Amino acid sequence: MRLRVSAVKSFFSYCYKKQLLIKNIAANILIPKKNKILPSYLSVDEAQELIESNINSDSNKNNFEASRNIALLELLYSSGLRISEALNIKFQDIEIKNKLVKVIGKGRKQRVVPIGGAAISAIENYLILRKKIINSNEFLFVTRTGRQFSANAAWKMVHKKMQHITTVKKKSPHVLRHSFATHLLDNGAELTAVSEMLGHSSVATTQIYTHTSVERLKEVYKLTHPRA
Repeated sequence: MRLRVSAVKSFFSYCYKKQLLIKNIAANILIPKKNKILPSYLSVDEAQELIESNINSDSNKNNFEASRNIALLELLYSSGLRISEALNIKFQDIEIKNKLVKVIGKGRKQRVVPIGGAAISAIENYLILRKKIINSNEFLFVTRTGRQFSANAAWKMVHKKMQHITTVKKKSPHVLRHSFATHLLDNGAELTAVSEMLGHSSVATTQIYTHTSVERLKEVYKLTHPRA
């Protein structure tokens, strides 16, 4: 509908400029607002299950690829990184002791983001196994052959692990970024702080997550208020 209205307005505007019409009869027609698409995100329980279902498996504790995947999942949810940012982390970018990671975001902008304790533990466990297999590649996340872990492979891994955890349509690494932001705001984090951690150039970009929270509250209201 938006495209149709826009096309009609453009046509009448063109005709008016070419003096084919004495008046632009479409000038005051309003273009319908584009519906905001709320980001897909996991519930807190789903996020916990996604990671802990892998951690609690004894076969994964000493498995290189499993430990890497757990470390990556923990980091994505813990710090809200884009998958490209996480996969481009190098050893000198991460401060285990201070629980911080330096990443290069869009526009080559650098930012420092905190890492949660669970993610730090997962990374430390992964590094122990990583050292036994490969110790030359400067990138943190690598394959068993020593190459940098690719975005495509990471996407497939996350998608597969989300299949049995959630019913959200999108099942990708970015869902963990959305979950990170939504859960922080739901628990009282300041919008400006979340915006800074996400690497958004404007707080307005981060406000989509407040809409997510509002929609969730509306659903709770409908289900629980006697006069909703």
